[in-house]
Amino acid sequence: MSDSVIKSSSLLSKLKDLFDNEPEDRDDLLAQIKDAFNRQIIDVEAWRMLQGVMSLSAQRVRDIMVPRAQMVMLNERDTLADNLAMILETEHSRYPVTGETKDDLVGILMSKDLLIAYIRDQVDSLDSLSSLLRPVFYVPESKRAAELLREFQSRRLHIAVAVDEYGSITGLVTIEDIIEGIVGEIEDEYDKADVHIMQMNEHTFTVKAVASIDEVNAFFDVKLDIEAADTLGGLIVSRFGRVPQTGESLALSGLLFKVLRADRRRVQLFKVTLINEDDIGHGE
Repeated sequence: MSDSVIKSSSLLSKLKDLFDNEPEDRDDLLAQIKDAFNRQIIDVEAWRMLQGVMSLSAQRVRDIMVPRAQMVMLNERDTLADNLAMILETEHSRYPVTGETKDDLVGILMSKDLLIAYIRDQVDSLDSLSSLLRPVFYVPESKRAAELLREFQSRRLHIAVAVDEYGSITGLVTIEDIIEGIVGEIEDEYDKADVHIMQMNEHTFTVKAVASIDEVNAFFDVKLDIEAADTLGGLIVSRFGRVPQTGESLALSGLLFKVLRADRRRVQLFKVTLINEDDIGHGE
């Protein structure tokens, strides 16, 4: 018998021994999983993922959704240029689109559909976004997150709008929100781990909320208060007295900070514009 077969049989035997005694409840199961980690049957990443799976089983959509106040939505009555500007600023792949009021969702726009229309020279012929919209998938905010994940998979969808018992919109949830609950935060290609400040044009930058105050001060040659917080996100939150919503702005030291991305717990990304560029230097 080969060494690999022997090792596999040994691991299966250990796992069988571990779960021979059926766990009495959720806490007992978590304790058994932790014991498997302590005995090196599973590694630290597997332990964290199993904890995430267990946590997900107890969560509802309302626990993981982006609250309505922080949803980034387009309006079909706005000009195409205005909607494009919002897409370029926020860089999401899917957007709820409203009609006459914010309670009136007329569809979901996928950024790639707009890109395809542009490539095919069809953008100029669009009177509005309506011809590109896809149906809205509504889910009750009380739905279990694990159940929604299965629905996302079976329906081949990535986004849903949460509603309360009266049918009012309460938030938005994506398949990424659910998966991040299991594996941790997923950074996309714009989230370079070691780059906190990126220049977009001569006077505009994107800055991650985790950038230190010292880093921001040095880059922009300003003197933001280093006593108020360690990070830019912490400083802006302290000035607002709460977690600001996507689209909210604050001017400090000749810089305009606009929230590009945030969830209900923290700010993640800012657009920073020099509003007194004659007196403010910036990095290379």
